Amino acid sequence: DVELSNIAAGYWYNSAEHGKVRIDEAYDGAFGSSLFDYTNTSSDGGVMNHQYLVGPSAGSEATCFDEYVQAPGFPLVTSDLLREFNATFGGVVQEPFLGVTQT
Repeated sequence: DVELSNIAAGYWYNSAEHGKVRIDEAYDGAFGSSLFDYTNTSSDGGVMNHQYLVGPSAGSEATCFDEYVQAPGFPLVTSDLLREFNATFGGVVQEPFLGVTQT
């Protein structure tokens, strides 16, 4: 069973220091926000998700829920994420001695 994210448009805020990821999203005529708390996990590895949704208009009553979700589509990005997953990075970085460098 594959779980997919349903975000259509939005923003991703990451705080490795606090162990939280916030996703502000818009989809299916609704606006919402999810706060994934990676410091609050269940015994089977679920991550606590605090979510609220408002739609189809700003005057609609909000729905809220708190539940543990398995494998959220938004991982906590830490400084060692690439090394942890044996990944590589290609892009532009600010190198302390050389300035902006393309890798």
